[in-house]
Amino acid sequence: MTMTASRWINLATRVAGMMVLAIGLAHFALPTLGYATADLAVIPDAQREHFVFLGTYSIAFFLISFAVMTLFARLETPRREMTVFLGLMVVVWTARLVLELIYPVELPLFFVPKPHPMLIVTLTIIALGYAVGFAGHLRSGRA
Repeated sequence: MTMTASRWINLATRVAGMMVLAIGLAHFALPTLGYATADLAVIPDAQREHFVFLGTYSIAFFLISFAVMTLFARLETPRREMTVFLGLMVVVWTARLVLELIYPVELPLFFVPKPHPMLIVTLTIIALGYAVGFAGHLRSGRA
């Protein structure tokens, strides 16, 4: 593999990781700043605590964990475990993209009235970034 190809693979993986990190960090603000107050007010307290706060904060930790592992992918010596991780991330983010197509987000998020188109672009970039990283790991014999 050429040095230029390796740089593109690292760049794609890094972009995916940084985007996932940003989304993970944004999830910490989501329950209080991301959703409209009126939307949250109609959810009963127990459900709001479970689905909005617990669920959203849990997702934040998962995403940040994925991002940290992704950012280490380019620093790691070639290993099968990282190739498997990148392959799993292709599946995760492609599945998230498919779910967005089936169940589009139609509620305002962070003052974006219709986030669905933005989410499609974001999820596509992330999935492609992981796909490039995964393909690069496979091609370089990192599997």
